[in-house]
Amino acid sequence: MSYLNDLNPAQRAAVLYTDGPLLVLAGAGSGKTRVITYKIAYVLDRLGADPAHILAVTFTNKAAEEMRQRVARLLGTDSSRALPWIGTFHGFCARLLRHHIESLGQGYTSGFSIYDEDDQLRLIHTCLRERGLDERILHPRALQARISRAKSRGLAPADLRDDPEWTLTPERALALSLFEQYEQRLRAANALDFDDLLLKAVALLRQEQRLRARYREQFRFILVDEYQDTNRLQLELLLLLAADEAARATAGERKRHLCVVGDPDQSIYRWRGADLHNVLEFERYFPNARIVTLERNYRSTKTILAVANAVIRHNTKRPEKVLWTENEEGPPLGYYAAETAEEEAEFVVEQIR
Repeated sequence: MSYLNDLNPAQRAAVLYTDGPLLVLAGAGSGKTRVITYKIAYVLDRLGADPAHILAVTFTNKAAEEMRQRVARLLGTDSSRALPWIGTFHGFCARLLRHHIESLGQGYTSGFSIYDEDDQLRLIHTCLRERGLDERILHPRALQARISRAKSRGLAPADLRDDPEWTLTPERALALSLFEQYEQRLRAANALDFDDLLLKAVALLRQEQRLRARYREQFRFILVDEYQDTNRLQLELLLLLAADEAARATAGERKRHLCVVGDPDQSIYRWRGADLHNVLEFERYFPNARIVTLERNYRSTKTILAVANAVIRHNTKRPEKVLWTENEEGPPLGYYAAETAEEEAEFVVEQIR
């Protein structure tokens, strides 16, 4: 376990704690991904967990692959059998649905197609053409974004029939009608879009109590990176898989643990459905949670951190943390006020050159 010596006290506390829900508030450059990779290694190496009992999720395939490689190096293995399932939320949901989607009873089969963004746009183009509608009336990409936002909140067309955002004007009512047509076309093609992967997986686990119990029992250790970027459906997925883990732990049953790592100060994806309340209200969703804060920064100078701390302090709804570093003071910061976005971009390029 010599690898634990690589950790500072706060990182080590986060890695070693496995007795209940854990929220790790990790500032920029504080080693948040290191905490997850070392925790996976610790759970396998020290606690003797079966790799099949660990689920680790992040947001990109690249990040998942890097995490996989880091864990393999820590454990000194190149065998995939010795490693847990490490992937994205969408990848996990796709895997789950390949095995069980027919249990939903919605007409889908396990051979369903997954439509990427281009496929979705082509389908929306088709729906518009079938109605003889001009794309200048309702732009396909704008409609795709509206549909995606609704689905990321767990909403289907039937849930929107009394929503003014979808019904207040003839144009909005038309968008809702096209949403319904889009869904019908997907089902007819035995296809899911990316948002459906989450939506259908959550619906499946809600509906099928035996499946829910099976996967709760299997995944006794669940770890989530970039938790500040999770949306409502991703939170619900975690609740379905792990919400009862504190009660089970106190009941003396097998050890179970949920660990999420994130930084509310880096929450920049609200436009695509990320919900910062998932972090701010973690203790409500997962009672008896412990919170560990990583404040030591390894990336920046003291000057940069002083400015960053001074700026973010104005956000009064954030959990308190103050980043610090043992790095040098560094040069003073420059300030440039561009009049346009293009001018700003040109200035940045010139500085890089």
